[in-house]
Amino acid sequence: MQCGLSAIEDQMTHQKYASLHPDGDYLKAAEALRESGRYVLALKLATAAIVWGRDPVAGMTLRNNILEALNLYDLALDEAYEWVERQGGPTLVWGLIANLEGAVGNLPGAITALERGLKLDAEGHPEWWADYADIKLHIEDRQGAIQAAGKGLHYPAVRDRCIQVLVEVGERFYASGQFAKALGACSIAHEYENDYASIAWLRARISAANNDSKLLIKWLETTLRLDPNHKEAAEMLAPYQKPKGWFGWG
Repeated sequence: MQCGLSAIEDQMTHQKYASLHPDGDYLKAAEALRESGRYVLALKLATAAIVWGRDPVAGMTLRNNILEALNLYDLALDEAYEWVERQGGPTLVWGLIANLEGAVGNLPGAITALERGLKLDAEGHPEWWADYADIKLHIEDRQGAIQAAGKGLHYPAVRDRCIQVLVEVGERFYASGQFAKALGACSIAHEYENDYASIAWLRARISAANNDSKLLIKWLETTLRLDPNHKEAAEMLAPYQKPKGWFGWG
């Protein structure tokens, strides 16, 4: 019995709600209701998807997301931890937990969740490397951010995010005059340094700080090849450009 109804009556009631969706599917109906902001009914149908649906994992994930949308973070966390630790839930739950822990400001908890998830299935969830790198950067663990971003570079889906982390770490080192460490951050992405204007621009300024005009010109030219509208790079390169023709004409 659930809420005074038999199990069959309860299912029929939820099926009535699901019929609001053209496919009559619990999960799809719940997703549509969530998108329209009808969270309470969406939560009911997400629960129905767990009990009677074709994809209970997706139903549980959606239920967790709806609880988050309702700001019921403690309940969402309790259910997620119970799901993954007591009921043998899928590895992806660690990503949900990390997101929830981050949302409530428990960054150590988010880090621990990501570490556990990555240990179990890094190949299946490369986005966790980028999430991990972001958190490490946020707490100023620069070396940890570099290491995590370096791992994530091997996955095209998260490469841009990992490059952003490496560049940001490099920029912070550069701003404090730690040019060797800034260069070290760039070097992690050496395979892709000719594909990102942000790396090339940082390397150009590091070269200028090291009085290496040859590398300075190379990286300024690379920056402008990747971003022709980069005004600062164009201005920095201008004194090194050779004049054309007699007296610089033509």
